[in-house]
Amino acid sequence: MATALEKYTAIQAEIKQQLALVENKVADYAASCKGETINWGQVGDLSSTLERLKEITHVEE
Repeated sequence: MATALEKYTAIQAEIKQQLALVENKVADYAASCKGETINWGQVGDLSSTLERLKEITHVEE
């Protein structure tokens, strides 16, 4: 059974990984747009990633 510190450390690592993924996706999307129409599929991908961040930051007591 994992200790609270181990759980916290694992969650923190996943948050950092997900945030890096979001940053990369935003940068890729911004580079690809350059005055073009919004790609709603890409926006959906970002939304899914942000939802995952919300899920992993919710820690039940």
